[in-house]
Amino acid sequence: MVSAICEVTSAPILVHGYDHPIPDGRKLGIPFGPGPWLKPVFDCADIVPDLSVRRQVMQVLIDELNKMLRDIESVFPGRVHHLGFAGAFQTQPGFQEDYRTYWANELHPNQRGFQVLANIVYKKLLSLGLQ
Repeated sequence: MVSAICEVTSAPILVHGYDHPIPDGRKLGIPFGPGPWLKPVFDCADIVPDLSVRRQVMQVLIDELNKMLRDIESVFPGRVHHLGFAGAFQTQPGFQEDYRTYWANELHPNQRGFQVLANIVYKKLLSLGLQ
């Protein structure tokens, strides 16, 4: 797919993974909203119900996803740019006290979280000379 895109445009291609989600079982915060997405999978697989263990599992999975995306970036140097979202929230004010400051539910950021991610995208665009 990336090869096909590179054939029809010279525009930079941005790819991204996720930050490390927290499988705490929270669903989308609207009536009858979807979710949870992750906790039921852990429960079904009989993975110990310790949130710190489940967070470590998600960290490994997301880090592997990001490794795959960096590999794609290396195949298309200068064309594909991986945005490093993993760990982005951990350094933000208030995260260590309450991760929900940046996560709307167990998989999706809230408005504050999306602002952090948007800032990463913005900085990348600036570094590419785009505004």
